[in-house]
Amino acid sequence: MRISLRHIEKSFGDTLVLRGVSCEIEQGEFVTLLGPSGCGKTTLLRILAGLETSDRGSVLFDGFDAAQWTIQERRVGFVFQHYALFPHLSVFDNVAFGLRMRSRSTRVPEDQIRKRVNDLLQLVQLGHLAQRFPQQLSGGQKQRVAVARALAIEPRVLLLDEPFGALDVHVRQDLREQLRKLQQDLGITCLLVTHDQDEALALSDRIMLLNQGVIEQIGQPDQLYRDPESVFAMNYLGSVNELPGRLVQKGKDGTIFVRAHDLELYPVVNGEPQAEIRSVIPRGAIIQVDLAAVNQDFTGALRAEIPRDRWDGLGWNRGQLVSWKIKAYKDFQRLAVQET
Repeated sequence: MRISLRHIEKSFGDTLVLRGVSCEIEQGEFVTLLGPSGCGKTTLLRILAGLETSDRGSVLFDGFDAAQWTIQERRVGFVFQHYALFPHLSVFDNVAFGLRMRSRSTRVPEDQIRKRVNDLLQLVQLGHLAQRFPQQLSGGQKQRVAVARALAIEPRVLLLDEPFGALDVHVRQDLREQLRKLQQDLGITCLLVTHDQDEALALSDRIMLLNQGVIEQIGQPDQLYRDPESVFAMNYLGSVNELPGRLVQKGKDGTIFVRAHDLELYPVVNGEPQAEIRSVIPRGAIIQVDLAAVNQDFTGALRAEIPRDRWDGLGWNRGQLVSWKIKAYKDFQRLAVQET
């Protein structure tokens, strides 16, 4: 299903939560709504589901005004952060619930319901747990039941509100890979709400970056990371150093923004900018190095990210002095001048 958002606004009391949000989401696309808490992500998702109504603007499903449809007619699958499973129902009955609650005129026969549910439980690898109850499941298993239940009604669109937030890192990675494969195999339009940058970058066809109720930027994950259009987008996606412009050009005012992996460290060279290593934090294949600049007119904190294989050959430790240079940077002040 193709979704069109047209100038969506929503307030709660005196607080304007969404400020004229507009975008197009294509059939079968996986779009992530990314942003800090309170930026309007979940509110927008609930408006799409029909659980909230917008104050202004419209939502179009395949060109039709969704406001004219009931929640049931929208056929939206919704997966909540905390599963929202019925504790008194088995796994099978939780998944079957939406099908059995349809009106008599649209409800399919029980044998078809049973086949649909069994097929979905096999799809999410839970067929052997069909008769268990939610309290007998792990967090990852509960979340897969919630996904199967959302898919049971054959939704036009699947909405997920931070569905992996309560899971440990290994289960989260495994489950999001399964979800992405399911979404691609079924061809369902999918919107995911998260504030996890890695999750958004790993899953999405496109990312909608929200800030204070407006879209800061929307685009493919690599595009947003490599070519952010605002200071907010630069800072939100990845680790960033904010440095004085004079470090790259004599007499230059303002601030430049340097991603941590674009700050190069090397053995001390006299006359080059230097910094003292304050901490070394292993992060898998990447080593995060926090430093304090010394012996120059800039004395602030710095952060670099170095591939582990290179770091292992350097033999550096905390307290050591190193030289550093900027490989690439973003200058939003210059961009703003060019645009005006």
